Amino acid sequence: MKSVDIALSDNGKVDAVDYLKGFSIFTIALMHLIQMMSNVPSILNKLSAIGGTGVHVFFLCSGLGLYLSYLRKKTTFTQFLKKRFVKIYIPYLIVVLVSFFVPWMYSGDDRIAALLSHVFLYKMFIPKYESSFGIHFWFVSTIIQFYIVFIPLCLLKSKLKRKEIFALICLLISICWWVFCYIYGVTEIRVWSSSFLQYIWELH
Repeated sequence: MKSVDIALSDNGKVDAVDYLKGFSIFTIALMHLIQMMSNVPSILNKLSAIGGTGVHVFFLCSGLGLYLSYLRKKTTFTQFLKKRFVKIYIPYLIVVLVSFFVPWMYSGDDRIAALLSHVFLYKMFIPKYESSFGIHFWFVSTIIQFYIVFIPLCLLKSKLKRKEIFALICLLISICWWVFCYIYGVTEIRVWSSSFLQYIWELH
């Protein structure tokens, strides 16, 4: 992505990307709402599954937005992580702490261990804790994984003479991960199926 003519708003963001992100969030929320409702017509329930594509759209838009921001102002790995973790980790931690004190948010007898798995982020590797205090928190795990590899990926892309090679590498990584999860029967386990490797092809 060298000199691409993209319409930016006054704050330096791409309006179309922001609209798509908002739409993807709406479709995801609508999908979960419909799936929670009873007596929903089967056709509507099946159509609601399309909302799952919103996850892919969101990752695609987020990757584009981050990369455009990186091109405008190059940043180091440490600077990038510091900014992202403050923006994502702190609010996430506050929500988890509030959830910790709500009795019905977690039914296990290892409540403190579950909380610590969120605080120190190792819950993204333990199926038991990945969905503790809310199944939706899997998304934060994936986003944080992406943040960790984002700058190295940008540096790799800048060193490759042909950008098509970078896109192919990302696609092959995701394909290999899909095949691995299928062969070992872990496609239904969130810590495997929601790894950043699952979606890295969308970040290229």
